[in-house]
Amino acid sequence: MDRTDVELVRKSFARIRHDGGFIDHFYDCFLASSPEVAEKFKRIDMDHQSVMMRASLEILLPDESGELPRQDLIRMLAKLHGPGMAAIPPRLYEHWLDSLILTLEKFDTGFDNDLEQCWRRVLRVGIDTMIQLGKP
Repeated sequence: MDRTDVELVRKSFARIRHDGGFIDHFYDCFLASSPEVAEKFKRIDMDHQSVMMRASLEILLPDESGELPRQDLIRMLAKLHGPGMAAIPPRLYEHWLDSLILTLEKFDTGFDNDLEQCWRRVLRVGIDTMIQLGKP
C-alpha cells in the first residue's frame, strides 16, 4: 500500500473524526443506499452503532507504514459481520464505502477526486480482508 495514500487518508480522517454530524450523515447515506442495507439496520441501536462505526474506521485504517496493525480486531469485525452474526453480504461493503465517500465529500474541506481514490485504495485492503476472513 502506498504510504502517501495512507498519509493523505489519515490526515483526512483527522479533519473529520470529531465532527458529530459526520457519522449521522454517513448513516443517512448508507441506509438510503439500499433497501437491503436499511433492513439490516432495522433493529440496531444507532447510538451504539455510531460508536462502532468510528472504531471500525480506526481499525481499518493502516498505520503510517501502510500496515493493518490490528489483524485480531479485523478478524473480530469480520466475524461480527459474517455468517451466523450480522450476515453482511460482500456486495453491501460497496454501499458502505460509497456512503463513506459521499459523507467525506460533504465534511472534509480538503476532499477532492484524488483523495477519494486514496480512500478507496486504502480501505479496499481492510474491506477485502474482512470479506476473506468472513467467509464460512
